[in-house]
Amino acid sequence: MNTKGASLAINQVVIIIVSVVILGLAIAFLGKIFATADHALPPVDERLEAELRNSLGDNIVEIPRSTKKMRAGDLGLFTLGMLNDPSVSTGNQFSVLVSFDTGVKRDNSLICTSAACKSSMLTEALLLPPEFSTNAIGRQATYTLDDNELEVINFGLVPKDASKYAGRGQYFYNVCVCEGPCGMPSCTATEYAGITNGYGYVTFSAIVE
Repeated sequence: MNTKGASLAINQVVIIIVSVVILGLAIAFLGKIFATADHALPPVDERLEAELRNSLGDNIVEIPRSTKKMRAGDLGLFTLGMLNDPSVSTGNQFSVLVSFDTGVKRDNSLICTSAACKSSMLTEALLLPPEFSTNAIGRQATYTLDDNELEVINFGLVPKDASKYAGRGQYFYNVCVCEGPCGMPSCTATEYAGITNGYGYVTFSAIVE
């Protein structure tokens, strides 16, 4: 019996098995990395801040490119800029309140009308920085800005992550910026019109195909 040949064959089999295991682990590891990247907000860099400052124009609160087309599995990225303009503001404390508004199908009929669906699209599908606290109908954070300071905030939206995802259509969100506490549980046009410390009201939406 050629023991040398048998030993060589066994070594080759072991090498192949180990290689397959390593390849499988590498693929799984890369898959986790990409999955995490799909659900992570990118950091705000100087280039993005400069672009947003240039796009504000006469506005002190703005979301450029506020409507985006995407698939259910995509991460849609929206960027809010708010400027503390001392000619308009009376202080340096600002609250940002984000709420889900409504969903509309292509035929203009409403979707996601239940409280459970609205809450899911707000708390599960919407990615916000960790400083935002959450209730059932709104997510809010407070920022301190010096005069002429610009705050840039990234919002992420992954519709498929909502357990009550209602399917294709356009999903609308509202953002209220207030001087001091907003004093309301959610951001709607009606509620914003009724407060005296409103600083800016903007909307953004995702068209999910």
